[in-house]
Amino acid sequence: MSHIVAPLKKYERYDRLIDSVAAEFYVGMIPSYWRNVYGSIGLNRRDFSFCNLSDSDELYQLVSACHAQNKPVSITLNNHYYTVEQEPLIKQYIDDCANVGIDSFIVADPTVIKFIKEVCPHVRITISSEAGCYSGEDILNFADMGIQRIIFPRDMTIQEMAEAIQWAHLSDMEYEAFIFGPRCTYSGPYCTMTHGLINGPSFCSYKMLHSILRTDGKILSQEEKQNAARLLRSRNRWSCNKSNDEEQFDTCGICAIDKLEKIGVHYLKIVGREYSLEENLANIQKVQKAIEKKDSIQNEQKSTYCRNGLACYYSLQDINTPLSNCTNNLRVSIGRKDFCPETSSETSLKNMPEIAVLCNVLEEVDINRLVQRCDKQLEQWKLFESPPKIHRLYFGNEFCEKKIPSLYETQTALEACHINGWEFTLLLPPMSTRCLSQMAKVVETVTANCHIEIVCNSWGSIHFFRTMPNVTLVLGRLLNKIKHDPFLYEQMDEIVETYKERYHFPDADVDSIKNYY
Repeated sequence: MSHIVAPLKKYERYDRLIDSVAAEFYVGMIPSYWRNVYGSIGLNRRDFSFCNLSDSDELYQLVSACHAQNKPVSITLNNHYYTVEQEPLIKQYIDDCANVGIDSFIVADPTVIKFIKEVCPHVRITISSEAGCYSGEDILNFADMGIQRIIFPRDMTIQEMAEAIQWAHLSDMEYEAFIFGPRCTYSGPYCTMTHGLINGPSFCSYKMLHSILRTDGKILSQEEKQNAARLLRSRNRWSCNKSNDEEQFDTCGICAIDKLEKIGVHYLKIVGREYSLEENLANIQKVQKAIEKKDSIQNEQKSTYCRNGLACYYSLQDINTPLSNCTNNLRVSIGRKDFCPETSSETSLKNMPEIAVLCNVLEEVDINRLVQRCDKQLEQWKLFESPPKIHRLYFGNEFCEKKIPSLYETQTALEACHINGWEFTLLLPPMSTRCLSQMAKVVETVTANCHIEIVCNSWGSIHFFRTMPNVTLVLGRLLNKIKHDPFLYEQMDEIVETYKERYHFPDADVDSIKNYY
């Protein structure tokens, strides 16, 4: 049975929303002790006051009204990271929410899980989509922390969700997916842009200009140029949530409800804390109607809602693809055992001039070409009297799972390292269950006879590889969630002062906001 999870805030007639068929609600709150320092920035992923409650009294009213109808309420504490300076305020926030009877915290920063268990261990914890739970190993990692529910990221396919659920194989874990409301063209868990600080639309809403090149260096054909242009036009319309005639529309996944239920996703999230009461009521009714009718698309014919101009959370191809029994296909048997990871070989080279060379996966890996590329990168150092030596090769990709190296490519790179006396680091991006399974086999093979370093960019990868012998793990740069918005740095003082004036936060502390970013 599918349950609707709907947004809630202090509408004039919020009782109408609570009386609806929604089974659960989620809210945000920005109390005065946070606003006085940071304005509305940085507490949850809706950096606007009108999306949030203003104090624990309002929260208590909503929680009490929901509990009167046996409907649980979760609160969002799901920003990507919080600074050391913010820790006392976060703990106070957790305590305030627990005291009014909140049922669950929605979190993305693993540190917040620790705070919640310290302050109110009886309150449930839900992992936000912003935590990037893309694989079954990500699920197992959070399950080890005592998590009861996973919200899958917006950009996951149904097949990827199914594979993650089967890999984790946890009968007591609850799963939630987005079904209606705005989505983004980017991966939310790895977004380092701002929402709400800069005047105008967020970075992800800008229409983008792209240059399309072939990886083999050949000139694009006319047909390829036309296809690329069409894709980019569609992306820009979709990213701005606009139809051809500039009419605003929402993103919809109701045709996938039947399939989501079959794979074990029983909680359907409607986005819309920024929406009016009437808009949210209408969206709840649309989703409920689809649940009752099991309005599933079985062919290319568009549903009523698609004809009305709504974008899709899940593609028709994804919805119509038969689910595979991925447990048998993807599970790998690796002899795990507790071990003490060896000290990185870099520690013995501290006093030596050194340089590490980054090499992305080549289309056709060849040892000579790989060494030539490294030599070319070193040419700039020949100006120095004592040029540094290469001592380590970084091989792989930290950003795209479609570029993970094969076993042959990894073995070839390792052979080049062996010939030249280099250490070896394997770079891994955030990965789906299927890609993690592929890389597990690669790592198991290459570490049978040598020790390697692995840069992991997801908690699931760390959870999986941490007990493998002959492996030293390094936290990747994507697990550093600090903002890197290029719009900010040149005019930060002016931006913050403008923000304070525009959103009426005269007491917000400029230095604290700057330190956060």
